[in-house]
Amino acid sequence: PTRSPRAEQEELERENRRRAENESADLALIQQMNEQQCAELRAKTFDCAICACDYPASDIYIRDLCYHKFCRECFRAYILAKIQDGVTRDIKCPMGGCKELMTMIEVKQMSDPLVFAKYEEFLLAAALRDDPNCRWCPRRDCGNAMIGNSDNPMYSALI
Repeated sequence: PTRSPRAEQEELERENRRRAENESADLALIQQMNEQQCAELRAKTFDCAICACDYPASDIYIRDLCYHKFCRECFRAYILAKIQDGVTRDIKCPMGGCKELMTMIEVKQMSDPLVFAKYEEFLLAAALRDDPNCRWCPRRDCGNAMIGNSDNPMYSALI
């Protein structure tokens, strides 16, 4: 039996309403599950691997590479101490025995802008010191570096 275009249109509209109701129910369930997971996470505490105190998840920093957990205060202090000591290229995870290095993003997230600027300054200086083609300006208090090769007359004068 052939259905009229009107009957087909009504069937299509019923199907669309049914789909919309199912999607609405699915979204409500997802939202409920999300709220439940958030409540569970807010109630959960984690141990800081540095100070061994319990902290809520909101106060914990989880490393990007090794997933070790530290309270933000301890992790920030650890990074600051390393930068103040001039260690920038090889800042290792503070978890004993972990060999994972800090990422620049982690250092930036846990540092104030002045500390991060010092970190970048130390990184640049370390990279320039390691470059065999780098020479420092001989003028006192200049501090500028030049990278070149022995074929460059100005560069050769600094060798």
